[in-house]
Amino acid sequence: MEAGSVFGSYTFLFGWYIFDMLVGVLQATALWLVPFFVVFFESTIGQAGAGSYRGFSERSLGTMEVGVYVKAVVIAFSLLPLVSVNSSSFTYSDETSTHTPGNTNTTFDSTLTALPPQVQVPLLWYTVSSLAGGINAAIEAILPDQEDIRSLMHSMGQLSIHDPALQAEVRRFNRDCYQPSISTIRSFNLGGDSSAQAPVQMVTDFNSAQNLYEGEIYGDLSYIGARQLLTTRGLYRLCNSPADCPHQDAIGPYSPVSGWETIYDFSSPARSGPSCADWWSSPARGLKQKLVTYMETERSDITDSIADNFTAWGTAIGVVNAEDRGDAIVQRALSNTGSLIYGSNSAEGHNSVTNFKDFIDWVAGTFSAVTGNGILSLLNGVIVDSLPLLQGYLVLIIAALLPLVMLVTLYSPKPVIALAFFLMAILLWPGMWAIARWIDNVLLESIFDSYSILGMQLNAPAAILSIIAMLGYIGIPVIFSKLLVTAGVEAGRIAQDSVGNIQQSTQGSVNQGASAAGGAVNKAIKKRK
Repeated sequence: MEAGSVFGSYTFLFGWYIFDMLVGVLQATALWLVPFFVVFFESTIGQAGAGSYRGFSERSLGTMEVGVYVKAVVIAFSLLPLVSVNSSSFTYSDETSTHTPGNTNTTFDSTLTALPPQVQVPLLWYTVSSLAGGINAAIEAILPDQEDIRSLMHSMGQLSIHDPALQAEVRRFNRDCYQPSISTIRSFNLGGDSSAQAPVQMVTDFNSAQNLYEGEIYGDLSYIGARQLLTTRGLYRLCNSPADCPHQDAIGPYSPVSGWETIYDFSSPARSGPSCADWWSSPARGLKQKLVTYMETERSDITDSIADNFTAWGTAIGVVNAEDRGDAIVQRALSNTGSLIYGSNSAEGHNSVTNFKDFIDWVAGTFSAVTGNGILSLLNGVIVDSLPLLQGYLVLIIAALLPLVMLVTLYSPKPVIALAFFLMAILLWPGMWAIARWIDNVLLESIFDSYSILGMQLNAPAAILSIIAMLGYIGIPVIFSKLLVTAGVEAGRIAQDSVGNIQQSTQGSVNQGASAAGGAVNKAIKKRK
């Protein structure tokens, strides 16, 4: 029996455990016989109150016989626990593994230790659960195998830097390396018609990097670790000779840098510290590595999820190794924590508001970004994560209350069939969510480029897509459930009407038989006379 979440695998088991206990209570107290007494009274007192006593016993017997048979069939298929199901049969499968109760690596494993190793499930409900699990598996198999981009965007949006020392070092790097380099690019108009004063090697390196990283995630100069800055001599890299790049005196640290004290003598000339490229990229003590280590240590739950989602999709967008993934993580974390590190002007501190038009653009951009982030967080943090919990609770409630519902409805086939369709609809929700997730991924990949998908730009179109995704995650299951429940109610009505027709035909046959017998007796009496 496939569940829609780890929590659902426990609620399925717990629901049928309660079902078995309630069936035991009904058997021990003989309450399960109450509907049969009701049939007896309906067949006797009810028929007697119909007005005519002619053929009363025959009508009563026919009604009682059909009623008893129908209720016996309902009990046999939907109340008697006939199928033994082990706890390991209640499973939940994600992208990496299959989880069973007691083996989910969650707190449920320790808190729900009192659950039995197996439960007994009636044949009807076992068939419904197995059929739903098979349909869900078929849907997953039919849909193309792809990464969950929405979850990746949500995970990227949760990255942030809270360590004061790291924030201070990033702020220093921004002041000593990034801002002077951006000023140099603007003063020499690098990437455009560079001025004659621009060092040749700097122009060559920068143009080569622009061509190489154009359209790539790390080719955006708003990122303080942009590849153009790291690979261009005269910016983060030192020129071959100080005489070639006199402007580079303004780029780099002027005071000791954490982690580099034993490498450079900061008491000698001011430019004796590490180059900006080394300060950022050094595998041993670089700022980027410090940030990656911090993320992997402090936010391991998020970075692990990102690593899982990057496996196939990352190759398609050029994030092919751990270094690229580390850059993506750092880039997003710096963007999320930009106001705390750089100040309130902008994430990187070089886009200022100088006139009314800039102010309007800043307000519109901030509103769309906040809206996009808010809806994205609502979608992933509330809706997507809560729907499987809702499904688990509903299955628990339905399974636990089935014996009482069937008892109250006197083992009538109509509510049992309607409940079977309703349970089927709820169990099929994971398949409907898989369809909604596939539609969402297709829309994201077709409308946005990789840079936007990583969450660096959340604007109005992203917010609209998030709303569409929310409607898909909620609307598709609701519409499908409505259709299936309507079909179940109609099937139950047809079954109930069929039972009524059988009872009427039985009564008619009994009456005809009684009339024929009465006629034969009258003829025999007349002959004797």
